[in-house]
Amino acid sequence: MDAQTYRSFPILYLAFHGESSAIYVGDEPYSLDKLGALFEGRCHNAIIVFGSCSTLDVRERSLLKFLEKTGALAVCGYRSDVDWLAATAFELLMLSAMQGNEFSGRGIAAIEKKIRSSSALSRELKFRLVSKLAV
Repeated sequence: MDAQTYRSFPILYLAFHGESSAIYVGDEPYSLDKLGALFEGRCHNAIIVFGSCSTLDVRERSLLKFLEKTGALAVCGYRSDVDWLAATAFELLMLSAMQGNEFSGRGIAAIEKKIRSSSALSRELKFRLVSKLAV
């Protein structure tokens, strides 16, 4: 299937085990560079959500490179290890904010605001969102 098939699904949610700059699919690590190559040009105006420990514990420059390669509008996830139950509760709030806003500069700002106001969970879980619109 090509990218056209999923155009009406603008959120790519990847829930795996992770570490700094990578997720694990089974026992196989997939770095952000490897994922960027797999998704190259296929995520136009999508938001990629990493529901995995520590995957976004990288320099912002690496995330901007990932966005450029994939064509995604934004990438978000955790910079540290997280408790799965707290992360699940937070992600429900975050995904709700994404569903309720358009994927534009104004919409991304509203999503970021909702994430910050979702109690102390976003700070406690060290969650970050990086968008190419904020640059």
